Amino acid sequence: MLFLSWHFPTLALLLAHQTYPDPQKDLYDHHLAAWGSYLLTELESYFIDENLSDLLVFATYPNLLWDWMHVWPLLGVPQRDAIEMEEKDRRSLHLMGLRQTFDQYRHMLAQFLTDRERSRQYCMTKQRYTRVALRIAKYLFEPKKPYV
Repeated sequence: MLFLSWHFPTLALLLAHQTYPDPQKDLYDHHLAAWGSYLLTELESYFIDENLSDLLVFATYPNLLWDWMHVWPLLGVPQRDAIEMEEKDRRSLHLMGLRQTFDQYRHMLAQFLTDRERSRQYCMTKQRYTRVALRIAKYLFEPKKPYV
């Protein structure tokens, strides 16, 4: 997965700039379809759990968040549950493992998740963004217990 996530965006970019007289042999379209098929399979496990599906919203954020952000507290997920969520994520797309180095991968994922035709039922919707925004607001405004 690490190899794929690091090299696939570069390969896709290279293939996108190739021209083929026969559209049936267009490698970019074939690889993009394979990428989409892979994501549709993997995303199924994220939509079983609301916390994991809300994690996908952060993947569509246009700036670099991943090197510093702790998503689970922002979503109101208790620490004991966050460990389980991270393990589920690690077995699939490993979004919590993304760092600045993998930003091309995250952009490809974001393009997929925001394209209704490609991502189908997994497309990020206004309702999902609103739910995540409300969860973050709740976290920001609720009283915190000081560390002792």
